[in-house]
Amino acid sequence: MKKILSLKFAILFLILGLGIFFYPFFTSNFEALAGDYIDSRYIAYLLEHFWLYVQQIAPHQALWSPPMYYPSTNALATSDCLFGLGLIYVPLRFLFDSYNSFMLTIIALCTLNFASFYYLLKKYFKFGDLACAFGSFIFTFCLFRQEQLRHVQIFSQFLSVFAVIFFLKSKDKKWFSFIGTIFLALQLYTSFYLGWLFFFALGLTLIIFLCFKDYRTQLFSFIKNYYKIILSNLVFYAILIAPLAYHYLQNEVLKFPFEVVKMFQTTFLNGILNNSFLDNLIFFKLEGFSENTYYGLGIFTTLFLIYGLIKLKTYRRYCIAIILCVLSIMNFIFIEKIIYDYVIGGGAIRALVRYFNILIPIFAIISAYTIQNLNKNVIKWLIIILIAVEQISVFPLFEWTKTGAEKIINSYNVPKTCNVIFIDYSKIPTSSNIELDKYEVDGMWVALRNKIYTVHGYGASMQPRTQTKLQPECILELK
Repeated sequence: MKKILSLKFAILFLILGLGIFFYPFFTSNFEALAGDYIDSRYIAYLLEHFWLYVQQIAPHQALWSPPMYYPSTNALATSDCLFGLGLIYVPLRFLFDSYNSFMLTIIALCTLNFASFYYLLKKYFKFGDLACAFGSFIFTFCLFRQEQLRHVQIFSQFLSVFAVIFFLKSKDKKWFSFIGTIFLALQLYTSFYLGWLFFFALGLTLIIFLCFKDYRTQLFSFIKNYYKIILSNLVFYAILIAPLAYHYLQNEVLKFPFEVVKMFQTTFLNGILNNSFLDNLIFFKLEGFSENTYYGLGIFTTLFLIYGLIKLKTYRRYCIAIILCVLSIMNFIFIEKIIYDYVIGGGAIRALVRYFNILIPIFAIISAYTIQNLNKNVIKWLIIILIAVEQISVFPLFEWTKTGAEKIINSYNVPKTCNVIFIDYSKIPTSSNIELDKYEVDGMWVALRNKIYTVHGYGASMQPRTQTKLQPECILELK
C-alpha cells in the first residue's frame, strides 16, 4: 500500500499527460486518430505489415519487403524500420482492429517513456516522488513531443533510457551493459534518428568533457577503469546492427540531398514560438505551424528551465555547453553542412529540429531538479499547473479518422485479376496544393486490404518508380 501511495504523483501526471495528448481520441468515441493521412497512415501500414508477416499472409511473407514499390524488394529499409513499435503492435493487433491497435501502441510508447524516465530519476538521481513525476511528464508530454504525433517512431526514446539504466546497473554487474547495448541496437532498428542521435550526443559529451579540466579527469578515469567493457560492447553493437546496415546500404538511404535539408532549416525565433493554447492566447497567434521547423516548449516552460539552469549546481557547465551546441547546429546551416559532409549518418537528418530530441532528457532532469529544490509547496504547484496547461496544443494533431480511412479504401474497386495496382493521379496539376504523397499511401492501403502488391510506396527515401506493365484494369482511376 505504501508503494502504491508513493506512485500517486506518477499516476496523476501520467493520466494528465495521456489526457492532454489523446483527448481527441477519447472524446470522439475512438474515431479521431493521431497524426495525418500521410506519415501516420504510412507507419500504420508498416505495423500492419508486421502483423501479417507474423501470420505469413501473402504477399507479406518477407519481413524486409512489404509489398510496395513493386517489383522492388527491401522496401522496409527506405525509412525507419519500426521494429520496437512492431513488438508492441503485433500482440495488440490480435486483440483489436488496426486503428485501435495503432492508437494503443502510441499510448503504450508514452507510458513506457514516462515509466522508464521516472525510474531513472528515482533510482539514480534520488529525486522525490513529485519531482520525478514532473520531470517524467516534461520528458514524455512536452509540446515538442506532442508536435511529433505524425512521427510516432520518435516516441520510442524509452529504448535509449532503458539502455542508460542498464549501463548504470552494470557498475555492479558488468553483463548488464550488454542488455543496454541490445536496447541501443533496438533503438536504431526502430528509429534511425534516435539511434544515431544517441551516439551523436555521446560524441558531443566527450568533446565537452575534454574542454574542462575537472570533467576531463573524470572522463580519463572512467575510460581507464572500463575500457575493456566499452570495447566489448562496441563490438557487440556492431554485430547487432550489421543486418540493419546491410539493408540500409542496399537502398543507399543514408543521405538526403543537402538542398532537402535546407528546406527544413529553422531559426532561434522558432524555438520561442510554439503551438501552446496558453501562449497563443496570451502572447501571439501563430499561423503556418510546422512540426519540422518549430521546437518551442512554451514561454513559461522556457523561463522555468532557464531559472533551473541558473540554479543548477552539478554539471551546469556541461548542460549549458550541450544546449548551446545543439541549438547552434539547428540554427546555423553551415554547422549542419559540416556534420552532413563529415559525420557518418549525418546526411540522414533531414529536419534539423530532430536534434532537439537530445535536449528533452536534459530539460526533464533540470525540471525535476528545480521542482525538487523549490521550498514552498504553493509555488511548486502553481508552476506545475501553469506548465501543464501550457502543454495543451492549439493546432490539430488528430487529422485522420477511421471512417475517413475506410472510405478511401472502399472507394476503389480492385478487379480480382489484379496482382499489382497503381492509382493514376497524373492528371493532378503539379502546381496544386494537394500533397501527392497521400495517394501513394492510399495505394499502399488499398493493396494491403486486397492482399496484393502495389507500385506505390512512401518513406524517407522515395524509391524511383519502376516501369511495370500493368493490365489496364489494374491502373485505378483516382477517387
